[in-house]
Amino acid sequence: MIYIIDSSSLIDLFHIYPVNIFESLYTKFESEIASGNILSPIQVKYELDKQDDEVKAWIKGKKIFRETDGDIFDLSTKISNKYPNILRGKTGIVVDPYIIALAHSINGINNVKIITGESKKKGHLPAVARECCNIDSVNLLEFFQEKEWKF
Repeated sequence: MIYIIDSSSLIDLFHIYPVNIFESLYTKFESEIASGNILSPIQVKYELDKQDDEVKAWIKGKKIFRETDGDIFDLSTKISNKYPNILRGKTGIVVDPYIIALAHSINGINNVKIITGESKKKGHLPAVARECCNIDSVNLLEFFQEKEWKF
């Protein structure tokens, strides 16, 4: 299973599960990143660069971010046009359509889910991903449970 993670989940990871308390969590999380099982579009990095210094420092040098190719860009544009409410970002950077498009590009090659802290209400990332691309979403705790991680 491949997981595409959004900005809110990376920020929540640090704010809810501090590194100095949950060291084994970060060891496991970094192993998943190194194995290519946790990915994110480059737009998430751009958003984090504007928001959270602690997360920005932690992700530096990790091979988590994927550049946007033409197919991902095209699909993200279609998603943005069909679901204009998904564009509501605090930073001014459009991210969610790229998360869905990256997940869609991997789905079919591997099973994929999105890790997000967003609500599953209509118009939010999980609902749009499910409706447009049949991709499920989990929050961080559900991800830990799926991986059967213990701390």
